[in-house]
Amino acid sequence: MFAPLFEMMSQQECEELLAHTHVGRLAFTLHDVVDVVPLGFSFEKGWIYGRTNPGGKLGTLDRNRRVAFEADEFTGPFEWRSVVVHGSFYLLDPDSDEDAKAKLARLFPDAFGHEDPVSFRNQFFGISIEETTGRKAKPTAGDRKAAASGPRPERGPDPARDSHVRKAVLDEIARISQQRERNVHVAVEEGVVILTGTVSDAHLRSVIDDAIAGVSGVRGIVQSLDVEWPIRIQRTPTEVAVEAADAVDRLLSDDASRVVVVFENGWLRLEGNASMEDRQRLMSSLQHVAGSRGIIDRLTDTVSA
Repeated sequence: MFAPLFEMMSQQECEELLAHTHVGRLAFTLHDVVDVVPLGFSFEKGWIYGRTNPGGKLGTLDRNRRVAFEADEFTGPFEWRSVVVHGSFYLLDPDSDEDAKAKLARLFPDAFGHEDPVSFRNQFFGISIEETTGRKAKPTAGDRKAAASGPRPERGPDPARDSHVRKAVLDEIARISQQRERNVHVAVEEGVVILTGTVSDAHLRSVIDDAIAGVSGVRGIVQSLDVEWPIRIQRTPTEVAVEAADAVDRLLSDDASRVVVVFENGWLRLEGNASMEDRQRLMSSLQHVAGSRGIIDRLTDTVSA
Protein backbone atom coordinates (compact mmCIF):
# COMPACT_ATOMS: atom_id res chain seq x y z
CA MET A 1 0.00 0.00 0.00
CA PHE A 2 1.43 3.36 -1.02
CA ALA A 3 2.06 6.18 1.46
CA PRO A 4 3.40 9.75 1.18
CA LEU A 5 7.08 10.18 0.37
CA PHE A 6 9.05 12.96 2.09
CA GLU A 7 12.39 14.01 0.57
CA MET A 8 15.03 16.68 0.90
CA MET A 9 15.22 19.18 -1.97
CA SER A 10 18.44 19.86 -3.86
CA GLN A 11 20.03 23.31 -3.85
CA GLN A 12 18.86 23.84 -7.43
CA GLU A 13 15.28 22.89 -6.55
CA CYS A 14 15.34 25.30 -3.61
CA GLU A 15 16.55 28.17 -5.78
CA GLU A 16 14.00 27.39 -8.49
CA LEU A 17 11.18 27.61 -5.95
CA LEU A 18 12.49 30.89 -4.53
CA ALA A 19 12.83 32.31 -8.06
CA HIS A 20 9.18 31.83 -9.04
CA THR A 21 7.53 32.31 -5.61
CA HIS A 22 6.96 35.86 -4.41
CA VAL A 23 5.29 35.59 -0.99
CA GLY A 24 7.04 34.19 2.06
CA ARG A 25 7.23 34.44 5.86
CA LEU A 26 10.02 36.11 7.82
CA ALA A 27 10.69 34.77 11.34
CA PHE A 28 12.75 36.71 13.88
CA THR A 29 13.15 37.20 17.62
CA LEU A 30 13.18 40.26 19.86
CA HIS A 31 13.26 40.15 23.66
CA ASP A 32 12.83 36.36 23.57
CA VAL A 33 9.59 36.71 21.61
CA VAL A 34 9.34 34.94 18.25
CA ASP A 35 7.42 36.74 15.51
CA VAL A 36 6.48 35.88 11.92
CA VAL A 37 5.68 38.44 9.22
CA PRO A 38 4.28 37.60 5.76
CA LEU A 39 5.86 39.66 2.98
CA GLY A 40 6.48 39.82 -0.74
CA PHE A 41 9.98 39.20 -2.04
CA SER A 42 12.26 38.65 -5.01
CA PHE A 43 15.17 36.23 -5.10
CA GLU A 44 18.61 36.78 -6.57
CA LYS A 45 21.52 34.37 -6.13
CA GLY A 46 22.51 34.58 -2.48
CA TRP A 47 19.89 37.16 -1.48
CA ILE A 48 16.20 37.67 -0.68
CA TYR A 49 15.01 41.23 -1.41
CA GLY A 50 11.80 43.01 -0.50
CA ARG A 51 10.05 46.23 0.43
CA THR A 52 8.26 47.13 3.64
CA ASN A 53 6.89 50.05 5.62
CA PRO A 54 9.53 52.11 7.44
CA GLY A 55 9.70 51.47 11.17
CA GLY A 56 7.38 48.85 12.59
CA LYS A 57 8.48 45.36 13.53
CA LEU A 58 11.21 45.04 10.93
CA GLY A 59 12.82 48.24 12.17
CA THR A 60 13.91 46.32 15.28
CA LEU A 61 16.00 43.83 13.32
CA ASP A 62 19.11 45.98 13.45
CA ARG A 63 19.40 44.66 17.04
CA ASN A 64 19.39 40.99 16.04
CA ARG A 65 19.90 40.43 12.32
CA ARG A 66 19.69 36.63 12.45
CA VAL A 67 16.45 35.57 10.75
CA ALA A 68 14.73 32.62 9.10
CA PHE A 69 12.65 32.93 5.93
CA GLU A 70 10.25 30.38 4.46
CA ALA A 71 8.55 30.09 1.08
CA ASP A 72 6.48 27.15 -0.11
CA GLU A 73 4.08 25.67 -2.64
CA PHE A 74 1.02 23.68 -1.64
CA THR A 75 -1.26 21.45 -3.71
CA GLY A 76 -2.53 18.99 -1.13
CA PRO A 77 -1.82 17.62 2.38
CA PHE A 78 0.94 15.38 0.99
CA GLU A 79 1.89 17.32 -2.12
CA TRP A 80 4.00 20.35 -1.33
CA ARG A 81 7.49 21.88 -1.42
CA SER A 82 8.93 24.13 1.26
CA VAL A 83 12.22 26.06 1.45
CA VAL A 84 13.72 27.56 4.61
CA VAL A 85 16.51 30.16 4.43
CA HIS A 86 18.71 31.25 7.34
CA GLY A 87 20.65 34.48 7.07
CA SER A 88 21.13 38.09 8.15
CA PHE A 89 18.67 40.96 7.62
CA TYR A 90 19.80 44.37 6.31
CA LEU A 91 17.95 47.61 5.65
CA LEU A 92 19.23 49.03 2.35
CA ASP A 93 19.33 52.65 1.23
CA PRO A 94 19.10 53.09 -2.57
CA ASP A 95 19.70 56.84 -2.21
CA SER A 96 23.23 56.35 -0.89
CA ASP A 97 24.10 52.92 -2.31
CA GLU A 98 24.31 52.65 -6.10
CA ASP A 99 24.32 48.85 -6.00
CA ALA A 100 21.13 48.82 -3.90
CA LYS A 101 19.58 51.38 -6.24
CA ALA A 102 20.30 49.19 -9.28
CA LYS A 103 18.86 46.11 -7.56
CA LEU A 104 15.71 47.99 -6.55
CA ALA A 105 15.18 49.22 -10.11
CA ARG A 106 15.72 45.76 -11.55
CA LEU A 107 13.68 43.74 -9.06
CA PHE A 108 10.85 46.23 -8.49
CA PRO A 109 10.72 48.38 -11.65
CA ASP A 110 7.48 50.12 -10.60
CA ALA A 111 8.81 51.06 -7.16
CA PHE A 112 8.02 54.64 -6.15
CA GLY A 113 6.75 55.53 -9.62
CA HIS A 114 3.30 56.82 -10.59
CA GLU A 115 2.08 53.26 -11.17
CA ASP A 116 3.38 51.90 -7.87
CA PRO A 117 0.37 50.40 -6.00
CA VAL A 118 2.28 50.22 -2.69
CA SER A 119 4.39 53.37 -2.71
CA PHE A 120 4.04 53.55 1.10
CA ARG A 121 6.40 50.55 1.27
CA ASN A 122 9.44 52.70 0.76
CA GLN A 123 11.96 50.77 2.85
CA PHE A 124 14.14 48.39 0.82
CA PHE A 125 15.67 45.38 2.60
CA GLY A 126 17.83 42.37 1.84
CA ILE A 127 18.46 39.02 3.53
CA SER A 128 21.95 37.62 2.97
CA ILE A 129 21.43 33.87 2.56
CA GLU A 130 23.80 31.75 4.63
CA GLU A 131 21.99 28.41 4.55
CA THR A 132 19.17 27.01 2.42
CA THR A 133 17.28 23.77 3.03
CA GLY A 134 14.12 22.35 1.51
CA ARG A 135 11.72 19.46 1.86
CA LYS A 136 9.06 18.14 -0.46
CA ALA A 137 6.26 15.59 -0.31
CA LYS A 138 4.66 13.34 -2.91
CA PRO A 139 1.29 11.76 -2.11
CA THR A 140 1.78 8.16 -3.30
CA ALA A 141 5.47 7.41 -3.74
CA GLY A 142 6.56 6.06 -0.39
CA ASP A 143 6.11 2.94 1.70
CA ARG A 144 3.88 2.84 4.73
CA LYS A 145 5.85 2.98 7.97
CA ALA A 146 4.88 1.53 11.31
CA ALA A 147 4.16 3.93 14.13
CA ALA A 148 7.02 4.38 16.56
CA SER A 149 6.64 2.31 19.70
CA GLY A 150 7.95 2.80 23.18
CA PRO A 151 6.86 3.69 26.69
CA ARG A 152 4.73 6.78 27.05
CA PRO A 153 5.92 9.43 29.49
CA GLU A 154 4.32 9.05 32.89
CA ARG A 155 3.63 12.75 33.19
CA GLY A 156 3.53 15.53 30.63
CA PRO A 157 2.62 19.23 30.57
CA ASP A 158 -1.05 20.05 31.07
CA PRO A 159 -1.95 22.55 28.29
CA ALA A 160 -5.39 23.30 29.77
CA ARG A 161 -3.88 24.19 33.13
CA ASP A 162 -1.15 26.35 31.56
CA SER A 163 -3.77 28.13 29.44
CA HIS A 164 -5.91 28.81 32.52
CA VAL A 165 -2.91 30.20 34.42
CA ARG A 166 -1.88 32.39 31.48
CA LYS A 167 -5.36 33.93 31.26
CA ALA A 168 -5.36 34.62 35.00
CA VAL A 169 -1.92 36.27 34.76
CA LEU A 170 -3.01 38.46 31.82
CA ASP A 171 -6.12 39.52 33.72
CA GLU A 172 -3.97 40.41 36.73
CA ILE A 173 -1.62 42.52 34.58
CA ALA A 174 -4.63 44.28 33.05
CA ARG A 175 -6.04 45.02 36.51
CA ILE A 176 -2.74 46.43 37.78
CA SER A 177 -1.99 48.66 34.80
CA GLN A 178 -5.63 49.61 34.08
CA GLN A 179 -5.00 48.48 30.53
CA ARG A 180 -3.16 45.61 28.95
CA GLU A 181 0.53 46.38 28.62
CA ARG A 182 0.97 45.78 24.92
CA ASN A 183 4.67 45.14 25.24
CA VAL A 184 4.39 42.52 28.00
CA HIS A 185 4.44 38.97 26.68
CA VAL A 186 3.32 36.10 28.87
CA ALA A 187 4.02 32.41 28.38
CA VAL A 188 3.35 29.58 30.84
CA GLU A 189 5.15 26.26 30.89
CA GLU A 190 4.11 23.73 33.52
CA GLY A 191 2.95 26.50 35.83
CA VAL A 192 6.07 28.64 35.42
CA VAL A 193 5.24 32.13 34.12
CA ILE A 194 7.75 33.59 31.63
CA LEU A 195 7.58 37.38 31.29
CA THR A 196 9.32 39.12 28.38
CA GLY A 197 9.06 42.53 26.73
CA THR A 198 8.98 45.97 28.36
CA VAL A 199 7.07 47.90 31.01
CA SER A 200 6.82 51.63 31.61
CA ASP A 201 8.74 51.72 34.90
CA ALA A 202 10.61 49.54 37.38
CA HIS A 203 7.94 49.91 40.06
CA LEU A 204 5.31 48.40 37.76
CA ARG A 205 7.61 45.46 37.06
CA SER A 206 7.93 44.83 40.80
CA VAL A 207 4.17 45.14 41.32
CA ILE A 208 3.53 42.67 38.49
CA ASP A 209 5.92 40.18 40.12
CA ASP A 210 4.14 40.40 43.45
CA ALA A 211 0.69 40.11 41.90
CA ILE A 212 1.55 37.13 39.69
CA ALA A 213 3.09 35.30 42.65
CA GLY A 214 -0.37 35.30 44.23
CA VAL A 215 -2.17 33.83 41.20
CA SER A 216 -3.45 30.33 41.79
CA GLY A 217 -1.50 27.71 39.84
CA VAL A 218 1.69 29.77 39.46
CA ARG A 219 4.67 27.61 40.48
CA GLY A 220 7.44 30.02 39.48
CA ILE A 221 8.30 33.18 37.53
CA VAL A 222 11.01 33.87 34.96
CA GLN A 223 11.38 37.66 35.04
CA SER A 224 12.84 38.99 31.78
CA LEU A 225 10.96 42.28 31.57
CA ASP A 226 12.95 45.41 30.71
CA VAL A 227 12.04 48.94 31.68
CA GLU A 228 11.27 51.09 28.63
CA TRP A 229 13.81 53.82 29.23
CA PRO A 230 16.94 51.63 29.42
CA ILE A 231 15.89 49.52 26.44
CA ARG A 232 16.81 52.42 24.19
CA ILE A 233 20.38 52.32 25.45
CA GLN A 234 20.61 48.60 26.13
CA ARG A 235 22.98 47.19 23.56
CA THR A 236 23.26 43.82 21.90
CA PRO A 237 26.64 42.03 21.82
CA THR A 238 26.81 42.74 18.08
CA GLU A 239 26.35 46.48 18.63
CA VAL A 240 29.13 46.54 21.23
CA ALA A 241 31.49 44.55 19.00
CA VAL A 242 30.76 46.71 15.93
CA GLU A 243 31.46 49.95 17.83
CA ALA A 244 34.71 48.54 19.20
CA ALA A 245 35.78 47.26 15.76
CA ASP A 246 35.01 50.68 14.22
CA ALA A 247 37.14 52.33 16.90
CA VAL A 248 40.01 49.93 16.18
CA ASP A 249 39.87 50.74 12.45
CA ARG A 250 39.83 54.44 13.23
CA LEU A 251 42.63 54.42 15.80
CA LEU A 252 45.26 52.16 14.23
CA SER A 253 48.02 54.27 12.69
CA ASP A 254 50.77 51.68 12.25
CA ASP A 255 50.41 49.55 9.08
CA ALA A 256 52.01 46.66 10.95
CA SER A 257 49.25 46.63 13.56
CA ARG A 258 46.55 43.97 13.16
CA VAL A 259 43.87 43.87 15.87
CA VAL A 260 40.71 41.77 16.14
CA VAL A 261 38.05 42.47 18.77
CA VAL A 262 36.38 39.56 20.59
CA PHE A 263 33.34 40.37 22.75
CA GLU A 264 32.76 37.57 25.24
CA ASN A 265 30.83 37.46 28.53
CA GLY A 266 30.62 41.25 28.57
CA TRP A 267 34.37 41.82 28.07
CA LEU A 268 36.23 43.18 25.05
CA ARG A 269 39.28 41.04 24.29
CA LEU A 270 41.93 42.39 21.93
CA GLU A 271 43.77 39.78 19.87
CA GLY A 272 46.61 40.38 17.40
CA ASN A 273 49.51 42.79 17.44
CA ALA A 274 49.94 46.54 17.67
CA SER A 275 52.61 49.15 18.18
CA MET A 276 52.98 50.56 21.69
CA GLU A 277 51.42 53.86 20.59
CA ASP A 278 48.40 52.14 18.98
CA ARG A 279 48.04 49.86 21.99
CA GLN A 280 47.84 52.78 24.41
CA ARG A 281 45.41 54.61 22.16
CA LEU A 282 43.14 51.55 21.95
CA MET A 283 43.13 50.92 25.69
CA SER A 284 42.27 54.55 26.37
CA SER A 285 39.44 54.72 23.84
CA LEU A 286 37.79 51.29 24.13
CA GLN A 287 37.21 51.61 27.86
CA HIS A 288 34.43 54.08 26.97
CA VAL A 289 32.48 51.63 24.76
CA ALA A 290 28.99 51.34 26.28
CA GLY A 291 27.88 47.82 27.12
CA SER A 292 31.39 46.52 27.87
CA ARG A 293 32.58 45.55 31.35
CA GLY A 294 36.21 46.19 30.46
CA ILE A 295 39.13 45.25 28.21
CA ILE A 296 41.36 42.17 28.17
CA ASP A 297 44.65 42.99 26.45
CA ARG A 298 46.00 39.99 24.54
CA LEU A 299 47.97 42.06 22.04
CA THR A 300 51.58 41.40 21.04
CA ASP A 301 53.96 44.31 20.47
CA THR A 302 54.73 44.69 16.77
CA VAL A 303 58.37 45.31 17.58
CA SER A 304 58.79 41.86 19.09
CA ALA A 305 56.30 40.02 16.82
